[in-house]
Parts: sequence; structure tokens; C-alpha cells
Amino acid sequence: MDCDGEPAGTFGDRHTLNVWSTTDGPAPVILWIHGGANTVGTSAQPEYAGDAHASNGIVFVSCDYRLAVDGYGALEGFPHNRGLLDVVSALRWIQRNIARYGGDPANVTVAGQSSGAQTVASLMVMPSAKGLFHRAIAHSLAGRFFTPEEAVEVQRKADPEVVLYQPIVDGDTLPRSPLEGPYDVDLLVCHTADEDAELFQKPTMRLADEHGGAFRSIYARTPAHHGADVPDMFRGDIAQAWARFARTGNPGWPTSELKRWA
Repeated sequence: MDCDGEPAGTFGDRHTLNVWSTTDGPAPVILWIHGGANTVGTSAQPEYAGDAHASNGIVFVSCDYRLAVDGYGALEGFPHNRGLLDVVSALRWIQRNIARYGGDPANVTVAGQSSGAQTVASLMVMPSAKGLFHRAIAHSLAGRFFTPEEAVEVQRKADPEVVLYQPIVDGDTLPRSPLEGPYDVDLLVCHTADEDAELFQKPTMRLADEHGGAFRSIYARTPAHHGADVPDMFRGDIAQAWARFARTGNPGWPTSELKRWA
């Protein structure tokens, strides 16, 4: 067990969090979950610095989680979706400790891009995450979700040089596909204009459709490839919209409109 009573990771702890705060609070909290195909990436990447969010009155937290085989490989004797469970541990830490940094544990938003958005969507239907956060932001939700049997079949048909790592609908840690509602949290989604429709655009919009009351947006600035919106999530008008959404549940436009970042 770690110092907070959470199970320690057998494969090397990845329960590392970073916190940016300039307030005595209580202030809204955003937990950032990085992307990287569930294979690469870290919360310590310079482009994920949360100082601008802190200047907007947000307590900004980022976390690491187990990746690749450690996080998502099918290993006998270990639970599926260990990467997801690491993020749940981060949310539990926030509930216990974020008030010390000026954060409000009753107003927590989870945000992620690409495979990070995949984690956000998964958290929305995970029993172990219920009540630990209240709003969700998903940019460029990656792909679809498979059962263990479907995952084996997909991997069998894939290039043998390529191993795909992603959350599995195992009926336990992840009881159903995150692309099937209902959900009980506020939702803000975005995809970029030029990224692959099947991989990112359609899953993102399906999540919004299943939610029924989501705020939708599209990033159409040049270039608008996958990931082009990440800098604006941390600086500028998208960061401001995130702050409004985290604070009030409304990013600044009606749910009946598609906000276009152009």
C-alpha cells in the first residue's frame, strides 16, 4: 500500500501527480489525462504545464498512469484496465487532499485528449469512479471499445508488428462501452476538422449524442490535424472555455450550437 492507503503498483508506481494553484479556494479542479495511444507520454511534458489554468482560477492537476503492457496488457492474475485504475486512484487522492491546495473536491472536472479522452469516457461509466468527479471534457476521443474476446480477434487481424493498447469492456472495471449512455456528469467535447473521421471525429460525436446534453465544438484553425488543438487547451480561448465549464458547467455557448474554433 502507498502512503495514502492505495494499492501499490506491482509494475512500478505511476501514481505521480502535479498540481498548479494560485488560490486559497475553494476553486474548481481540472484533472488532465494525457494522450499517447496508451503507450507513450507523461504528465511532465512541458506543453502540459498548468500555470495558465491556475491563473484562470483553476486548481489544475495532471497525473501519470501505467501504459502499454503495464497498463493494458492482458496478464493472468491481474485486473484489466490497470491504467484506468491508476486514474481512479488519482481522483481519490484529489478527493482527500485537493482542499489543501485551494481546490474544491465537490467540483472536479476530468479532461483528456485522444487516448486521454478515451480514459475520460471510460471514467464516465466506471462504478469505481462514480462520485469522484462532476464534469468531463473529451477532445478527439480515440476509437471504439472492445470486449476481451473482440480484442483478441482484432489483434489477430492486425499487423503482427503493431500491438494496440486500450481500455477493455471486461464487465468489471469497465462494465459497458463508454459509447453507450446514460451518463450523470456534464460533458464538453471537441474534435479537429482534419483528423481521421473514423478514428476520432465519429467517436467524439457519438459520445455527445449518447449524452444528449453535451456541449460540442470543432477546432478548425489551420492546421487542424489530430493534436493541433492541444496548445490552445493550455493557453488562450479554449483554456478560458474550459475554465468556464469547470466553474459553471457551461463553456459559453448553448448545447444546441456547434462551437467552431476558427
